[in-house]
Parts: sequence; structure tokens; C-alpha cells
Amino acid sequence: RLTIDEPTPAVAKDILRGLKDSFEEFHSGTITEEAIEAAVDLSVRYQTDKRLPDKAIDLIDTAAAKLKINALGWTVRKSHIVDIISKFTKIPAEQIGNESTKTLVSLEDTIKTKLYGQDTVVDSVLEKIYVARAGLKAINKPIGNFLFLGPTGTGKTELARLLSKNLDMPLLKYDMSEYSEKFNVSALLGAPPGYVGYGEGSLGGGKLINDLSKNPHSILLFDEVEKAHPDVTNVLLALMDEGMITSSNGKKADCRNSIVILTSNLGAA
Repeated sequence: RLTIDEPTPAVAKDILRGLKDSFEEFHSGTITEEAIEAAVDLSVRYQTDKRLPDKAIDLIDTAAAKLKINALGWTVRKSHIVDIISKFTKIPAEQIGNESTKTLVSLEDTIKTKLYGQDTVVDSVLEKIYVARAGLKAINKPIGNFLFLGPTGTGKTELARLLSKNLDMPLLKYDMSEYSEKFNVSALLGAPPGYVGYGEGSLGGGKLINDLSKNPHSILLFDEVEKAHPDVTNVLLALMDEGMITSSNGKKADCRNSIVILTSNLGAA
């Protein structure tokens, strides 16, 4: 038996360069070097469920086919690759391309006019988001991991809602009081082998896995985290540390483009 490993990004780029003439002849256009670089680098970062060189080839081929329909003498550039990845992953093109937007520039003022008395917290959270948008965050971790502590009514959940609205990121909320028992872990990650529900198609992965698969660019809000069973807490720690989470049936979900928020009333008294 021979195991054919996935090529490295450098080798994948050489493969694409070797295919470049064939693509250009078939689609009657031009493919730039920056498009080849982007197809490999961005697919490695944002399409973790697929493998090189296929995923990079698909991006180039899709972009070329789209341009061929709309124009003659076209040229595939990085911006076209970014647009295709955005459609494939449901992640806004602005984040993939690390480009500044008016929304990001006005984000601080927009949130502070809706959430009073928490300017220090807002500044700390937005600083992490700015760093991530600049492409400087660790590649194997979420955009940011936050623990909001304080009594009810201070704006912990409201800040998550405001971030969701203004960053165009779906808010996925989980009430941790529902996961206080050991067996509740299966509700998040799917039933283990031998138990009812294991391997039942898309439903077998568990709520958290399935939600992340549909919304890899999201805000994960784990409310009242102190009420969760320690096994559930361990799952969250792995999620925050590795940027990936694996279901009981082996299905992986990527949260490296998500914001993780834990809230708690612990110590408020």
C-alpha cells in the first residue's frame, strides 16, 4: 500500500505554475502569479476540510470560468480568488483580503453609542479584532477568546449581539446550564460509538459541530459557563487553544475565523 501525502504549499504552487499554461489556453485568459500564491495560501488557511493541490486548482478554475463567461481577454488576480473563497466559506471578502472597511473604521463608535459604561472592555475586544483583520493573529486559534465576568445587566450578552450585528457574523448562543451533566457533552459533539444517534448523518456530529460547519465565520457565545460540566469545559478549552473541534464520529469543525465569548456571573456578589 502506498500513502500519497498532501503536498506542501510550496510544492502546490509549483504544480499550479505547471498547469498555468493549460488553464490559460483552455479558458483563453491570463492567470497572475499573485492569483497562484493566493489560491494556495488562502485555501490552506480557510478551507481546512479540503486538500492541496485540488482545493487550489478548484479556486483557479472557478475564477477563470467565471471571468470567461463575463468578458474576453480576462486576467485572474488575487481579488478574484478572494471572492471565490468568500462564496465557498461564507466568510466576508474583507476579512479574507485583510482589507480595511468603513464598517471596521466606525466599529468602535457604533458599539460605544449602544453599550454605555464599558469603554475599556470594548477597546480590549476590538483591539484583538483589529489585529486579526491585519493578518497578525495566530493562524491556529480563533480571532479572539474572551471571558466576560459581571452581574446580570452589565452588557455581556449585549456586546456579543452588537459585535454580531456590526461585523456581519452570525451569533451562535449556547446556554451552559443545559450542559451541566456529563452525558450532555454528546449534545454538543455527537453521541459516542455504541450510543443512540452515533453516525446519524449530519445530525450525528452534535449541535456545536453542525453549527460551526454551517457558519465558520461566527460569534460563539457560551452563556453562564460556570454551570457547564467539566467535560464540556475541557471541550471549550481545546476549541480555544487549537482553533479546531472534532466530533465523536471524527467530523472536524473550524473555528479559527470565529470569536469565542464565555460569560459568567461568578463572583458578582
